Amino acid sequence: MTRQSPVLLGAGWSAQSRASGVTPLTLAMDAAYAAVADAGLQMHEIDAVLCFGRRDGPGPLLMASALGLPTVRFFLEYDGGGYASNTVVMVGAQAIESGTAKNVLVYRAMNGRTGSHRFGGEQAQPIDVQGAGGQFIDPVGARAPVIGFALQAQAHMQRFGTTSEQLAAVAVTMREHAARNERAVMRKSLTVAEHQASRMIASPFHLFDCAIETDGACAVVMSTVDVARGVGKPLVSIRASAVGAGSFPVGGSGWEDESRLYSYYLAPELYERAGITPADIDVAEIYDCFTFSLMAQVEDYGFCKRGEGGPFAAAGSLRLGAEIPTNTHGGLLSEAYLQGLGHVCEAVSQLQGTAGDRQVEGAHLALVTGQGGHMGGAMILERT
Repeated sequence: MTRQSPVLLGAGWSAQSRASGVTPLTLAMDAAYAAVADAGLQMHEIDAVLCFGRRDGPGPLLMASALGLPTVRFFLEYDGGGYASNTVVMVGAQAIESGTAKNVLVYRAMNGRTGSHRFGGEQAQPIDVQGAGGQFIDPVGARAPVIGFALQAQAHMQRFGTTSEQLAAVAVTMREHAARNERAVMRKSLTVAEHQASRMIASPFHLFDCAIETDGACAVVMSTVDVARGVGKPLVSIRASAVGAGSFPVGGSGWEDESRLYSYYLAPELYERAGITPADIDVAEIYDCFTFSLMAQVEDYGFCKRGEGGPFAAAGSLRLGAEIPTNTHGGLLSEAYLQGLGHVCEAVSQLQGTAGDRQVEGAHLALVTGQGGHMGGAMILERT
């Protein structure tokens, strides 16, 4: 097979809801058919299937069988959460570039709301006290991600004076963007006062600081430049990518500044590889499991100075039409929780100019990130 540069060709979604009433396999298939149709291909042309998750969705071989694929040249089930959403797309690109596969399907499907695997559910994962930080925090029950991120947010507040009202500005902006997205689960307007009045989950996080739990799926189709030209699709390529973490990626214990995320270490390398600066980015789709995690990444990826993410958000700089339109689909906070692959799908739509009422005019470069606190991945996608 001739080696070619990979491109992201199409994106698709299943219905997003609080209670799907169907299996993750059905959701995954709905998203796959939508993505393949958006790419201008036929399902039988897909020859590689990749996904990620924590054994909470259909694996790639089950998907290949359910979709009736005649040939599977490459498959992968990456064991990981939000930090894997970009990584698995990078692997798909490498499969194309190496000539291993031609048309790649990447998907994420989960009944995150009605399934029982999530934190606190009947099949929640057992405590692992062997990690660097886990041996200290797991035995006292501080295992849910919200607790770790809350502690990091508190560290940021103490060091930089960040306020809960500034975190609320992030949540309000995501809701504003979700109101323009017909797929979003949470489209009702949200005010800072409503955010402040919502119940406390883990200080300083109120309810609306936290990602919503949903059922749903999304998928991306990748292929070659020749295929993209053949079906008349805009060329959306990966200009640069990076994956990594700081020291002690499990739990982050030992970091000299607990308010930092993985992006503090990753962003300089990503921009160096891309040969651009933050000022060149037109739209950002940033992993937002919590308001603080988005705000901290906005700082690390250079859209404002370190410690100024709170005032930056409160000034409306993340809104459509503002300095850096961020999470134009509403993100994990308001659209749906698909562990970051939805951010990749939204970036593809923005760069292909098909994002409808939330389209960033003239979008040429998009930053996409996926993260799990102390580890993560990011891509800069480019319309060429």
